[in-house]
Amino acid sequence: MVLALVALCGSLLVCELGLRLLYPKYAYLTGSPFISAASNAPFRIRFPNHRSLAMHPDTRELHGVHHNNHALRQHRNFTDADLRSAVNIGFFGDSMTENTLIPAPLSFTEPLDYLLNLRNPNNSFNVLNFGVNGYGLSESLLRYEQWNGGKLLHIFYVYTENDLYDDARRGVFYLDDTGLLSFGAMRYDKAPAVAKLHLSYLVMDAVGHLSPYVTEVVERAKLSDRARRLSSRMFYELPNLDGRSFALFKALLRRFKEAAERNGASFHLVWPASEPLHFLRLAAIARQVGVETYNLRACFGEHDPAHLHTPWRESPYRFKEDWHWNEAGNRLAAICLYRFTERLAFAAKLTDETIEVSLNRYYSAFDYSAADTWSPQQQSIRAKYEAFGEKSAGAKRCSSYTESGQLMRSTFDVYLEDGWIIYHNEGCKPADFDPPSFFLHAVPTDLRDLPPHRLVSGFDNLDFRWYGPGQGCTVRRRLPNYTIELVRTGQFGGGLHGDEKLWEVAFDAKGR
Repeated sequence: MVLALVALCGSLLVCELGLRLLYPKYAYLTGSPFISAASNAPFRIRFPNHRSLAMHPDTRELHGVHHNNHALRQHRNFTDADLRSAVNIGFFGDSMTENTLIPAPLSFTEPLDYLLNLRNPNNSFNVLNFGVNGYGLSESLLRYEQWNGGKLLHIFYVYTENDLYDDARRGVFYLDDTGLLSFGAMRYDKAPAVAKLHLSYLVMDAVGHLSPYVTEVVERAKLSDRARRLSSRMFYELPNLDGRSFALFKALLRRFKEAAERNGASFHLVWPASEPLHFLRLAAIARQVGVETYNLRACFGEHDPAHLHTPWRESPYRFKEDWHWNEAGNRLAAICLYRFTERLAFAAKLTDETIEVSLNRYYSAFDYSAADTWSPQQQSIRAKYEAFGEKSAGAKRCSSYTESGQLMRSTFDVYLEDGWIIYHNEGCKPADFDPPSFFLHAVPTDLRDLPPHRLVSGFDNLDFRWYGPGQGCTVRRRLPNYTIELVRTGQFGGGLHGDEKLWEVAFDAKGR
């Protein structure tokens, strides 16, 4: 028995060390301190001026995760003067708000900040991202109450499906026998140790991946109501069904609203694009408390009617390997939230066309493959929203010419012919195809021709792999049939992460 226990502990230790060294996906989660509020209730925050790495769920590429001088998930710092001279808007919530799975400039808070500052001559705006992975309403409330920066005039809480359960389970707050909201510090004292283990987050990820499949099995099996409830509680983390969790939600919501209003701020609740569990009941509670709510699911449906009839696991606005918003989802969330700020009458009204053109300009400022063609306006955008980023500009470009339809001559000759792009290497050798990775990006004249998940990048990704002599020394690739403004193509695979361009050529649809 003792040997088995020692072996188990040893295996867990090896797994923990392996995750830390070889798979640093959870470093940004475990590297967070716990502080105590005035009540001595410990809750997790981020380190100010902290940098770490996180992994994109679909591409598996690492990117920097930066928290600024106020421990906010943003690439730029805010001085006291910055916070005094602008209208400050705070977004609170969990991983859906913090958005560590993608670079900060692609999170919804940054393009929203950009849009708000476009045509508002009377005010400048700071959109502050207070989100922390794993937070519930209780921790967000504590974070707001201990915030000692500039005054927040508008506060948004982004609710997600597990918040109700998290607040009830963790016990940072609880309702006493008289129904009053009380601190429960002693019920939360073991969380810091567990939250430091990479294995904890690996297990949560595994449960998250399994839950849709288990639910589907439950539905197909037509289990009894009791079995279905038990299954839902296991895999969807539903709270207690005795009503106390909803009462706790109501008390926390009222306290958050009252705290905001004492400080002269408005408080709003935002529902995400995936339909939250118990949505109707929670919305009714919010109305009772007097909190205005905004349903992003409805707004997503206005822009994409298919969204309302598409299960979230199949939505183009979430990652393939994770349930959070992807880049396209964050872009649409920024648009929807801007429309909500218009309704609240503190943002200038922008046409759909203006928002689309402006966001295309914004996102293009972070397309490093086109860094040498950035306009001064794009450089200004990047300088603001990635103020202490470490990306280097400059893509190695090859000379190009159009003699006899030939666009470029390097290791490969590239031609354009009747909607086809042709690559040719006379007398090709295996070494010419090491690495075998080629990129081919098509930018349409009308970006609405792109699939939804390509809207953020602003181009169609037609990358391919070509292994050379065994496949022949010439390859043809069909270009999309919409009107193309620009094509970029080349070969990549060098550098530390295999993303360095070996050569590149760019041209319009007429070969210029």
